[in-house]
Amino acid sequence: MLRFILGASGVGKTTYIYDEIINDSIKNMDKQYILLVPDQFTMETQKDIVNIHPNNGTMNIDILSFTRLAFRVFEELGISKMSILDDTGKTLLLRHAIEKSKDKLKLFADKYKYFGFVEEMKSSISELYQYGIASEQLEKAIEDTKDHKTTSMKLYDIKIIYEAFKEEVKSISDENNTYITKEEVLSKLCEVIGSSKIVKDSIIYLDGFTGFTPVQNRLLGLLMECASQVNMAVTLPKEDCVGLTSTGFVDIKDHELFAMSKKTINSLMSIGADRNITTAEPVILDGKSGSRFNGKE
Repeated sequence: MLRFILGASGVGKTTYIYDEIINDSIKNMDKQYILLVPDQFTMETQKDIVNIHPNNGTMNIDILSFTRLAFRVFEELGISKMSILDDTGKTLLLRHAIEKSKDKLKLFADKYKYFGFVEEMKSSISELYQYGIASEQLEKAIEDTKDHKTTSMKLYDIKIIYEAFKEEVKSISDENNTYITKEEVLSKLCEVIGSSKIVKDSIIYLDGFTGFTPVQNRLLGLLMECASQVNMAVTLPKEDCVGLTSTGFVDIKDHELFAMSKKTINSLMSIGADRNITTAEPVILDGKSGSRFNGKE
């Protein structure tokens, strides 16, 4: 089941989640609860839960980021033959990939030695991994932009370097150890999460997110299938919840202040519908009971 916890910023969405997850986890000690937050908030959230919890511990509550969830599952399943490329390693492999493919480049043929080029290309490749873009999709984009020569050439060069980089990563891997970039971690998690007992039948909460990449959306769909319930906090004032239907919002205007929140809700509801996941009645907070000024937001 998918459920949204809605309300304006500061009305008490996080307070609501903390209270519910702690109270329910105490009543159901045999149940696993997972609170997913952005990487930078994991330690703060753990501290908050420990301080609020009557037993001063997280007990059967795991506070994780997506990445930490991945490594928890990998550890659970005994997936140890995998190493994450650090930033230095990625840079060295990318330099080598560019050097080997320089003769194939069109637009970047005389620019690959410029200061900052490798860093810019590394950023582009990271985004391709994060959004799950395959070489075939780049080929289609190249074809679609053939009337815009500069754009088409740029995409072509990115594709050449992207493929060369993946070959470099593959070349340093063997049967004893597989190297991947940190952006590939969630894709690897998607491949194995169905076997995880940590996630199976758990109650999952997500707090602090404003949107998700396609790879994260894919993972969320799998979490909906594996877990008993997925709860998502979204910043959306009560008055803006009026247009919410059983299938989401209709006719969202890009200029709306909370257009991103509404699109996130629609996206998750669509993912759930595709997997026959029921969407529960949302919890809509109006700030009358608890706020960030007398508790945690």
